[in-house]
Amino acid sequence: MGDLLVIPLLYSTLKLISKGSTKTVLLCTVTIAFGLELAQYIGLADILGIQNKWLRVIIGTTYDPLDLLAYSLGATFILMYEYYDNKNT
Repeated sequence: MGDLLVIPLLYSTLKLISKGSTKTVLLCTVTIAFGLELAQYIGLADILGIQNKWLRVIIGTTYDPLDLLAYSLGATFILMYEYYDNKNT
């Protein structure tokens, strides 16, 4: 469930600090999430020898393909929300 919610959280944060369009910010959000999952897949934290506990949590150390599905669902929910929100205003 947390992986599903991380996308709206990251999207909202980027949207606050960016003037990009919904699609651009969402694409950046998904790229970051998928990039971090790729980093987990290749074991980037171990390759770089990162020992800092917080940095290891941010990068992550365990790859799970279901995370990619959760990120995609989170992005889909954002697209649906933005579509219906813009349609009703």
